[in-house]
Amino acid sequence: MFSKALFKQSCKANGIMWLIITAAVCFMLACVMLISGKSDIGEVKDSIQTTIIEATIESNMKKQSISTYEVAITGVDYFDEAFVDEFYVEVAKSDNQTVYGQTYTTLVAQGVDSDTAKAQAFQLAFVKPAYEAAVTDLSEYAYKYALAVDESYTSDSDEAKTIYNTMMFAVDPNGAVDETYVNYGDTAPEEFILNLSSYLQDDATQIILGNSSTTAQDYLDSDERVNWEYNRAENATAVLIAYNTTNDEAVEATVESLAEYGVTKESYAKFGFTYETVKDISYTATLTYQERLDYEMSKLTDSEKTTSKIAEIKSDLGLDIAGSFLDSLPEEVSDAISEIGAMDLYGLIVGSIFFKMAGLLLPIIYIIMVSNNLIVGQVDTGSMAYILSTSTKRREVTFTQGVFLIGSVALMFVCTTITSIICYYIADVDTTLNVGKLLIINLGAFLVLFAISGINFFTSCYYDRSKKSMALGGGLSMFFLVATMLGLFGSHVIPSVIRIGALNYFNYVSIISLFDVVNVLDGGYMWIWKLVILLAIGVVGYVCGAIKFRKKDLPL
Repeated sequence: MFSKALFKQSCKANGIMWLIITAAVCFMLACVMLISGKSDIGEVKDSIQTTIIEATIESNMKKQSISTYEVAITGVDYFDEAFVDEFYVEVAKSDNQTVYGQTYTTLVAQGVDSDTAKAQAFQLAFVKPAYEAAVTDLSEYAYKYALAVDESYTSDSDEAKTIYNTMMFAVDPNGAVDETYVNYGDTAPEEFILNLSSYLQDDATQIILGNSSTTAQDYLDSDERVNWEYNRAENATAVLIAYNTTNDEAVEATVESLAEYGVTKESYAKFGFTYETVKDISYTATLTYQERLDYEMSKLTDSEKTTSKIAEIKSDLGLDIAGSFLDSLPEEVSDAISEIGAMDLYGLIVGSIFFKMAGLLLPIIYIIMVSNNLIVGQVDTGSMAYILSTSTKRREVTFTQGVFLIGSVALMFVCTTITSIICYYIADVDTTLNVGKLLIINLGAFLVLFAISGINFFTSCYYDRSKKSMALGGGLSMFFLVATMLGLFGSHVIPSVIRIGALNYFNYVSIISLFDVVNVLDGGYMWIWKLVILLAIGVVGYVCGAIKFRKKDLPL
């Protein structure tokens, strides 16, 4: 079955060619892996990806800020109105007026000065019950607000509780959540009714005297109070967003969601999303949102201020203010930038460009020439007659020459495997490519050449003339390679901005496409059955070639 003499003859005849091509392939591979690894291509890709991630995170912060602010300002405005309304109700009650008088008298009798006694009696008799009633009103309103957002919410749902907590955090009645502000690393806001106090006291005096003139309600409608409410809600929103996105639990969740992009806790920290930074981002977003909303609303007539129109304006402003820079670009451009940022360019260059195309060119030329020399070349020159005139059988010829061709290609890829692993560790690039995947890629490239060598071995055994064998076997081999090169520009490994979809059809006419580098890099398993097909093509080629050679008539 195996002829040592014939094997040595093949080694002697083709050894120099094998050595030169193997050295050239390994040299090119080393250059590709080391140069692309040390070049700034990885830095450019990382910069794009980092920019996209940062912009997306900041965009989400702004979106959360605007939605939270809408809840906060609604709660602040409602509580302001509810408290004043409840205050007027409490002041009008004779029982509360009695409490006021009794408390004042008692305090003065205890030696408290008149002004202090009035203030304390005022708080106990009118402000406290009004506060309690307003808080109850706010609780009921928060649930109604939640139902308006989604009818499926219940009072115990997390969404309804979040709305209530946001409103209460912004209002902070009687300093109820002062401690929470401090725990969040911030300063508690001023007392909610501080600016209202003088108006409320004047109104209380007028109502007790039986007058109907009030000033607190007028103050609520003033620009001063409206701006105060805005600042109150903006500050509360900024504190909430800053804490909720920078506490340890939130950071860990964010890092985990970005892990597929190579983001670690250390790299996330470099983005600079500290408490103060996020607070500034949030405050700026809500401030801009409210100012622009006021401007847009000022342009509408009363008849145009419909619920749907206001909702449309708010939606447009939210997208405009909170959208990332990618959102401002045409969809095709933003998609292309996102693709580049998410791509493993190093893996693309090494796997799809070198091992699937450039690195196959010289080995394919070697296969075409050697397979021709091993069988049909010797038949064409008459050398096969001398070989078969000895005790060497045709079976031995095909088996020995097949072993040499397969063995030489396999040894070539042993060299490329060793070279690629060494270069991988020298390059030390942040890539999804690892040693395991490199071994699979080298195996895949070998099986591609094994299949091509099987086709060329078959044509070498089938024909009696070298030109016919090389025309068919070599022509098919080069067609597969060229089709793969053209198909690359239509495949999804190329960013959509430069991808030519029609060229993808070339991938369907090349057996090299069965070498699925992308699936290997993605950690999938679809590449297995495709490599099995390549193995089958090679086996069929060698077996059929050997059978044909044994049965055909040779021109000896």
